[in-house]
Parts: sequence; structure tokens; C-alpha cells
Amino acid sequence: RDDHEEYMELAVTYGNSGMYDEAIDILSRIDVSKNKVAGSKYPMVYYYLGYYWNKKGDSSKAKAYYQTAATMPWEYCFPYRDESIDVLKSAQVMNPNDAMAFYYLGNLLGDHQPSVAIQNWEKTIQLNSKFAPAYRTLSWEISRYGNDLPKAIQYIESAIKLNNKDPRYFYELDMLYEKTNTPVDKRLKMLEANKQVVSSEDNALSRLALVSTHNGKYNEAVNILTTNHFNLREGSRVLRTLYEDTYQLRGMQFFSKGKYNE
Repeated sequence: RDDHEEYMELAVTYGNSGMYDEAIDILSRIDVSKNKVAGSKYPMVYYYLGYYWNKKGDSSKAKAYYQTAATMPWEYCFPYRDESIDVLKSAQVMNPNDAMAFYYLGNLLGDHQPSVAIQNWEKTIQLNSKFAPAYRTLSWEISRYGNDLPKAIQYIESAIKLNNKDPRYFYELDMLYEKTNTPVDKRLKMLEANKQVVSSEDNALSRLALVSTHNGKYNEAVNILTTNHFNLREGSRVLRTLYEDTYQLRGMQFFSKGKYNE
């Protein structure tokens, strides 16, 4: 099906049996079929080729493939196989300047070995201080498993300085601001200054509505809530509650001014 994961699954089966020539043969079909197989630019294909050549004792070919892997597009690359742990560790040893090998390994270990994942992502930004996703992932991991929320904020703010076009970053930053009792006027200023980006993603836009309500800007919040379509998880009441709160608070504001009809 020209699916690189199908090639990799078969190659890994051979590799786990010590049949490295067969594993290399399978993955090389992707390498030489660049116009046919979508995975011809998938980093893990080349990390595995480097790993198997290293297992065969050809360090020069192994390094060449590891170097190729480091230059491949990182988007949508998320290793999940147990075998990928040894593959990426091998790449780190043979090509120690490859920031991406540390990034991918951090992604793989993040759920169950957070401290090791953090070490890998910190190495990523040491090697490539301009790679925004690593800062964002560090922020996410520290906020989930650590207790240093100010440091998590520093990391996500660094990610935004490098890439202020990702609405998810603003959503996560405001969540951290809320947890650390950051003044709501500062939060609103940040979201409004990046309103065009924030408005492109449901979660981020809902934060703008929420913070607008916190700042007493009920009309602005109502406008956001009534002129946009939000996709919600089943059972979620976050926006429903916000909608109700915003209308009630606006009603109370009118009442306090004697505008009873409004």
C-alpha cells in the first residue's frame, strides 16, 4: 500500500531475528522509490537503515544513514516501537550532534519515563536552540509531571518566540498562566495581541472567550461564543458553563445599571 509503516514492520521482524540483510533490503525499497513510497522522507526509515548497517559492522554506511535521517522532515514523525529505543540511542552515539534523535527518543519515552524524556529534550535544545517544538514539549512534560510551573512557562514562552503561529502554544501558555494566578489583564493582552492565530483553533479561542469574561468584557466573549462553531469532546461542559456564566454576568452587569430589559 506504499505505507512506510508496513515496510518498517516487516523490516523489524527480520531485524529482530538477526536477518539484517533482509531488513535492509525491505527498507532500501523505500529509499530508492522516492517518487512512489510516501515514507521516502520519513526519518525513522533512515534511522533503522543506519542501525542495521551498524549491526552488520559497516559504520560508514550507518553514519551516512543517520545523517540523512537527521535532515528529514520532523512533522508527523512519532516513534512508537520498543525497537526504536535502541535505534535512536545508537544514532545519538554515532551522530551526537543530531538534535532530532534526542527529540524523537524523548517523544517515545515521554509517557512512562518523563525524567529521561526531559533529559533528551533538553539535549535537543542544546543542539538546536531554534527548534520550537522541543521547548513546547518540555513545557508540557514539566507541567504534567514536575512541580516547576514557572520553568514550564519559560519554555512555552520560548517556543512562542520561535513560532508565534501555532495556536496550541497560546492555549497551553494561558492554561499555565491560570495555574500560577497570572493577572487576567496580562493573559487577555497576550491573547488579544495574537488574536488572528488564537482564533484559528477551538481550544485557544475558547481561552480568549474565558479570559474576556474574567476581565468583564462580556460582549466580546458573547460574540466569540455565538459566532464560532466549536468542536467538543463528548460529555464536555466547559463551553456550556462558560456560555452560561458569561450571559449571567452580563445580565448582572445590566441589572446593576438599572437596565432591566437588557
